[in-house]
Amino acid sequence: MSYELCRLTETTLKKCDDVLRTEFWNAEPYWISEAAFTLLIVNLKDALSALDKMKLRIIFTDDINSKGDVTDLVREMRNAAAHNGSVLRLVDPIRQNGLSFGVCVGRANLAKFDDIELKNEYDDDIAFFHGALRILLVRHIVRAVREAKQNLRTAAAAHDYWIFTY
Repeated sequence: MSYELCRLTETTLKKCDDVLRTEFWNAEPYWISEAAFTLLIVNLKDALSALDKMKLRIIFTDDINSKGDVTDLVREMRNAAAHNGSVLRLVDPIRQNGLSFGVCVGRANLAKFDDIELKNEYDDDIAFFHGALRILLVRHIVRAVREAKQNLRTAAAAHDYWIFTY
């Protein structure tokens, strides 16, 4: 594990914190919300990928409606957010039904495509969608950032690297 990788991870997590301090999901016009979400998810993917390289992968699977752990979900969501033509934006690849960006604040149903429902089951969370991918603000993003910062602090201390603990 290099000091440079630790600093890069710290920088990306700081950007995540900066975006999370805003209420970007309420921003007008809507494209500002999408841009802020994309900035957040790109930086979170970079941080989680770096931690994975350091053998400090964030692995929780709670409330994830796709295969894999939160690191996999963030990677897939980043790919969907960053690539306009991504098949990850398709809810139903056979019928070519898609969704490029959706938000449910609190418990709500965003859309239904035959038997595929895009919804948020939680009153106390915000769900973001690209295609059938769903990521929750508190249960996935905030938790991943918190666990990533803790893992980074532990790893940096073990190697006598000095990093900010903002």
